[in-house]
Amino acid sequence: MKKFLPNKKTFAFSVMFAILFLFISFTGFALTKTWNGGTGGSKNWTTAGNWTPSGAPASTDDVVFSTAGTITFTTMPASGSSYLSLYISSGTFVSFSNGTACTIIIGGGAPDPDLSIAGGSSLTLASNMSITLAASANANISGDFLISPGCTFNSNAAGVATSVFGTVNSQGTVNGTLSTLTFGSGGAYVHNQDGGTIPTANWNSSSFCIITGVTANHPAGGNQTFGNLTYNCAGLISSITMANGVSVANDFTVLSTGGGSARLLMTAGSFTVGRDLDVEANFTVSGTTDRTLTVVRDAFISGGGNIDLCNGNIGNTGTLNVGGNFTSFGALTENGNGKGQLNFNGTVAQNFNEAGAFVNTIGIGINNAAGVTFSGNSITINDALTLTNGVLTIPAIKH
Repeated sequence: MKKFLPNKKTFAFSVMFAILFLFISFTGFALTKTWNGGTGGSKNWTTAGNWTPSGAPASTDDVVFSTAGTITFTTMPASGSSYLSLYISSGTFVSFSNGTACTIIIGGGAPDPDLSIAGGSSLTLASNMSITLAASANANISGDFLISPGCTFNSNAAGVATSVFGTVNSQGTVNGTLSTLTFGSGGAYVHNQDGGTIPTANWNSSSFCIITGVTANHPAGGNQTFGNLTYNCAGLISSITMANGVSVANDFTVLSTGGGSARLLMTAGSFTVGRDLDVEANFTVSGTTDRTLTVVRDAFISGGGNIDLCNGNIGNTGTLNVGGNFTSFGALTENGNGKGQLNFNGTVAQNFNEAGAFVNTIGIGINNAAGVTFSGNSITINDALTLTNGVLTIPAIKH
């Protein structure tokens, strides 16, 4: 009897070891935790019964929100909690809020992406919330990502790749780099705050940077190459100055600069708009330094728009080069002691439809072998008319 005892102990130990191994393997294996706590407000992340399978997500888990409707959290996990991935499906609108500062870390999940906000969905960092992407994580934002004041999205760790095809609307902070944050074709960044910083990013030529919410302070980070750049600052109470080094691959639009005398001021010695210019508010090219704005294609001034070519108190020049058609229902002016210069320098036939104001010391240059036609109202040129190349056509009723 005794001689068989060691074999029995060995067998029992082996069985126990196998069970323990399976237990460790199972408990360490990533689970997909899907929200089943319904829609509405005052949701608690840490309640076990709100998830399938039961239990709040652990650091080895992938987190999925696929319930159609709005889900608003007021209690989140401990700050520093990490998850392999976070996915929000179309038709689901999730808001994270917490009583104290809370950062959750996303990254390492499979399949990629680690953070996914699907088209037709949204994620809001509403109060005391931040999300940090772990090193080498990646994100796809095809829906709406809203970042409230005091909240942060960090996409600047080594190896991170965040691609935005939807909209990031920030009243807080977005951190990125040229290699870690990309606004793809159709992707938009809305800077919805006074001051703050536009994130450093790689901007596709068909992406959008929209500056709104500014009242008195231009945001930092404006010296980048944007796809399309728009200023829509209806609450502006004092003039703001663009950053040196800005360029625009496609369209530059000035929609609003407030209801008073506030203006958007250009500072770059040379600012090129790769496609069209649309001015529907107050924009100044030159203050006290010679500056040039070059529009590769068409320029347009609405009835409520004004381009002041030069408003400085010294004899400097503000120059506007237009390569396409120029239509103005608003005002092209010079309000300083210098002068303005409007040049038509395209390569195909151009049309100048001046239906608004054309006042003070502004010269016109024609340098287009295909010719330029003035088709608008009569204008008075108070500086030189320079004919370098091409034919200037003025209908009989114009002068």
